[in-house]
Amino acid sequence: MILLALRATHLLFMGLWVGAVMYLGGDVRRSVAAGPEHLPLLRDRTRRALRFTHICAGVTLASGLALIVELGGFGAVQPAVHIGFALAIGLALLGILGVGGTWAAVDRALGEPESADRVSNAVLRLGVMTSLLKTGWLVVFFLMVFRNR
Repeated sequence: MILLALRATHLLFMGLWVGAVMYLGGDVRRSVAAGPEHLPLLRDRTRRALRFTHICAGVTLASGLALIVELGGFGAVQPAVHIGFALAIGLALLGILGVGGTWAAVDRALGEPESADRVSNAVLRLGVMTSLLKTGWLVVFFLMVFRNR
């Protein structure tokens, strides 16, 4: 029963983590293109989304570690789980430092007059960061799901 609850928690928060970031790059790009009247809501939405992703990442990593412990520890699980867990930690750091830092650059550039080029470059970098996260999650997904095959 504990194993089932841990798996459900892990999958739920992993899905929320992925889903929250999935729309972020496009939302920022579309809102910036829509004009300055959309920026206050964009700032609020993005701050809340980033805070939410940090919580989901933490719960995902904690439940993943709890699953490993419940299954008998790192010695009892496949090497693919070790690699996937390490990559998930890296993805959490990329999300916090990379996406969060890039959003901070977008936010700063939005507040400065005549900074269209810097805003455009920062939005592009944000899209690259979120794409890296999506690719990393795909790799982790295949490592975790197909580890026994």
